[in-house]
Amino acid sequence: SKLEDVDQGLRQPLQFDKLLVAWGAEKNKLGQSYSNVHYIEDRFSHAKVHNSLLKAKKVVVLGNTFDALQTAQSTRTYLDDCGLFKTEITLMTTDPPDIRKSMGPSMERFIKAQLKEQRINYEPNVNIVKLDG
Repeated sequence: SKLEDVDQGLRQPLQFDKLLVAWGAEKNKLGQSYSNVHYIEDRFSHAKVHNSLLKAKKVVVLGNTFDALQTAQSTRTYLDDCGLFKTEITLMTTDPPDIRKSMGPSMERFIKAQLKEQRINYEPNVNIVKLDG
């Protein structure tokens, strides 16, 4: 599957085999259903996400909240604990991220550097023009 994103006029597809949607308190859903897009809503969906993550090679956490940031970091830590060091994780926001809005661009740069150290790609404020699954 792939997402095509637009950020500052650049277009590039982002390949992934699992997409974990983490929007925090406000639940937004994509326009249609995809077999590899998961929402954590209850313990059953959590178990389904868990099993899918263990098989994934590339994971996208989609959300602009602090919850999405924590989900990406927790996912990285958990997969590393399971010995799955090569699984790629990308944190992507479709709006200006909460970290930028509440703490400013310098704190966002700091968080971006921290994410890079944790081997998490960070793609803020993208415009998703197509989602194939």
